[in-house]
Amino acid sequence: MKDFPDNRIGILIGSLEVGGAQVMALRLMQMLIRKGTSVFLFSLDKTFDVQVPGDEDIRDQMLRNIICLSKKPVVRGVVSKSLSAVGIYVKLEHLIRKKRIDVVISFMERANILNLMLTAPKIRIISIRIHMHRLKQKTIAKQLLIKCFYPLLLNRAHLINFNSLESAQSFRSEFSVRKQRISIIQNFCNIEMLKKNHCRRQPGNMTRCSKTR
Repeated sequence: MKDFPDNRIGILIGSLEVGGAQVMALRLMQMLIRKGTSVFLFSLDKTFDVQVPGDEDIRDQMLRNIICLSKKPVVRGVVSKSLSAVGIYVKLEHLIRKKRIDVVISFMERANILNLMLTAPKIRIISIRIHMHRLKQKTIAKQLLIKCFYPLLLNRAHLINFNSLESAQSFRSEFSVRKQRISIIQNFCNIEMLKKNHCRRQPGNMTRCSKTR
């Protein structure tokens, strides 16, 4: 975040269920708090199963600035999520203005689409964490939402982050995106494990940790 260190940051994600995107979002929040940046995390759903990282002081700061935008769990149908999207959008726009957030960084498709529709933030960054061939594994409704909204909204993204070069290439094969707007940041590798293990790049996408022999 060295390009805009004085801005107030908002992180947007579908839910805080256990998952790689959730870990990345919380680690980003933790890093920004340590740097003295004002940061809030907005969860579209109330599900909160993932462990919050950091020491007690950092965790307390993070928990104070985590806001659930809905009282509904993540496990529900696409239609239900779509119907609640309008209310969530209005609430999110209000909170972004109230908390004077300049930059919104979103993780995963539903949050990305909502982020791209926002008018309040100055900068919108989205994170794509799926190969396009895996899109076929999603429901027909989800596929239609992504294929309909991304072409209309991607030009509103100031930066599109991918967790691998391969996922960036697969995405560009489906959607028109300028190279200048693309960045690659690999998945988080636990710092504590680095004391005993070493990290190595796996073919496909993730940086994984394995024991040193």
